[in-house]
Amino acid sequence: MPLFWLFPALILIEIAAFVMIGSEIGVGLTLLLVLGSTALGVWTLRRLGLQAAQAMQSGFAFAARGGRENPVQQMGDGTLKAFASGLLIVPGLVSSALGAVLLIPAVRQFLWQRLQSRLNIRTASYGAAHGRNEGVIDGEFTEVDTRAPQVGGAANENSVWRQHPQDDQK
Repeated sequence: MPLFWLFPALILIEIAAFVMIGSEIGVGLTLLLVLGSTALGVWTLRRLGLQAAQAMQSGFAFAARGGRENPVQQMGDGTLKAFASGLLIVPGLVSSALGAVLLIPAVRQFLWQRLQSRLNIRTASYGAAHGRNEGVIDGEFTEVDTRAPQVGGAANENSVWRQHPQDDQK
């Protein structure tokens, strides 16, 4: 039930912040500040997407070489960056301030250390990550009878696609 009151309280806090800051610096600058924070949020979210793709690519390459690094810290950092970008995109001064604070790496690291102790995080690794199955290449194969006539890819004697010798003479 306490979470029910959280959303209306945040809205009232945002309205109060608009009124207080708007009376100090003016309506135009307040709106410019909100639009600027939204633009910053969109920019960081776009940059975050590119960084996440590059980190995933390098993580896969590292794992393919037999690396044993745990990606949980990187995932937590990326999640907090995405949350910070979301807070910046949402129109509001308090949410934008919280998003800007979350963009600071030391704050993200501190917060992730606190959150990690409360989360149940499980990781899994397979095969080469533990140094086992070295030299084993996983794959599939299909036996092909090279003596069977193949027309249209069918090599089955009972196939309706099988070419009959009398068809060639017509």
